[in-house]
Amino acid sequence: MRVAIPLRARLAQAEPLGCLAARYESDGVCLPMALFPERGNAFKDKYWTKYLRFRRHCLEKDIWSEYRFKSHLLLPWLYDMLVNNTKLQELSKALLKTPTVVIWSTDWCVKPCGSSEHFTWHQDSTYSKFGSDGVTIWLAFSHVTRESGPVLFRKASHKLGQLRHVEDLEDTSNLLAFGQRIPEETADCLADASSKQNWTSLEIVEGCDLLPGEASAHSFLAVHSSQANMGSGDRVGIAVRCVA
Repeated sequence: MRVAIPLRARLAQAEPLGCLAARYESDGVCLPMALFPERGNAFKDKYWTKYLRFRRHCLEKDIWSEYRFKSHLLLPWLYDMLVNNTKLQELSKALLKTPTVVIWSTDWCVKPCGSSEHFTWHQDSTYSKFGSDGVTIWLAFSHVTRESGPVLFRKASHKLGQLRHVEDLEDTSNLLAFGQRIPEETADCLADASSKQNWTSLEIVEGCDLLPGEASAHSFLAVHSSQANMGSGDRVGIAVRCVA
C-alpha cells in the first residue's frame, strides 16, 4: 500500500465550485467541504442527540441493518437538512455537470470504537447501476481522524470504469451488504496511462480530519474503503447518494 496523501489544511473559506469540480473530475474525490453554517461542536450540538435517539431506537428494535438505509424518508429533521440543503444541491450539480439532481439513497456509516467492522475496497456503482452519473457526499457526524478509520480513496480510480467485484460472505466484519470487494489481482488500467497500473498502485487519499458538518465527495466509480475504528469514539457519517 502506498503512502497516503495527507488531507490539505482546513478550509479558511469556501472553495469555488469550479475548483472543486475540476479536482473531482481529475481525482474522482474532493474534500473537505462545508455544507452547513455549523461545523464542529456547533453541528454536533444541533444534530448528535437526534442521531443518537434514532440509532438507539433501531438497535433496541433490532432494525438498524434495514433502517440505516434511506432514513431521510423517515426522519423529518434529516430530510430537511439534506433535501432542503441548497449547498448540497449546488455542489452535486456542479460535480455531475447537470442542471438537476435527486437524492437516490442515503445510508448511515457507523463504526463503533474498538470494533473490527470495516468496508473493503469497492465502488458504489457495483450494485446501484449508476456510474459517472452518481456522486456520494459523505457527511461527518463525528470528528473523523486517522485513528477512527476514515474513508480511503484511490486517486483517479474513477477513470478505470467498472471493476470486477467478488462477494465474500465469510468476512462478517465487512459492513458492505453483500461482502463485496475488488480482488487485488484485478489488473484494469487507466485508459490514459502509459504504464500498466493495477488499481492497487494508485495513490491513496485519506478522508480524515473531517469535523462534524464537513463532507467529502467521491464518484460512484471511485475505488474506496475504510478500516477498523481504533479511535476513542464511534465514527459516524452518512453517505448521501446523488444522481443526475
